[in-house]
Amino acid sequence: MRLSLNGGAVSRPRQFRVAILGLAGLAVLLGGYQRVTAGLVDVNFSYTFGSGQTLSGTVRGDLPAGGDLVTNLTALNAVYSGVPGSPFTFLSSFGDLSLSGLKFFEFVGFVSFPDTVTTQSNFGFSASNEAVLNAVTVGTFLTDENGFSFPAFPLEAEQFNADGWSASASPVPSVPEPSSLVIAMIGGVGLVVVRRRRQRLRPV
Repeated sequence: MRLSLNGGAVSRPRQFRVAILGLAGLAVLLGGYQRVTAGLVDVNFSYTFGSGQTLSGTVRGDLPAGGDLVTNLTALNAVYSGVPGSPFTFLSSFGDLSLSGLKFFEFVGFVSFPDTVTTQSNFGFSASNEAVLNAVTVGTFLTDENGFSFPAFPLEAEQFNADGWSASASPVPSVPEPSSLVIAMIGGVGLVVVRRRRQRLRPV
């Protein structure tokens, strides 16, 4: 069955196909915003020293389902409350983070890029509960492309205390791919066109 519209024709099967495309596109778009990238999380962390000062901030990394150890750390943004104007935004070339503070980890950050050719003074922190290095330290490290050495006169240096450690992870929402956005936009336009045509075909 065909319906006449201003000298043209619009078939119902075609309307049906456009409507289906629209619904599919919108579903892809909404699904893209609701999905979370498996394993990728943002972590809010905080450590309270015996002095009452805190080391706190955020970092991003990979967390296995049901796991505790966050690896492949990036996007560090942290601060030591005793020197609030010097945020830590650079990570050591290695490191990980335990949400519970019970698994072995080593988490290191600096104010400046640490892997330089020449040795430099670099304000930073190190938090670890490993058997050999079981301490949380804040102060001026010496860093270069070969690694780092601990401060001679740290602002904070104490044995890691799990009771002072707090960390929580939240999934990072994924962004819809460009192709998904195009499908959604085309589908949305198709739905609008079909609806307007149906309104114009209704008897007065």
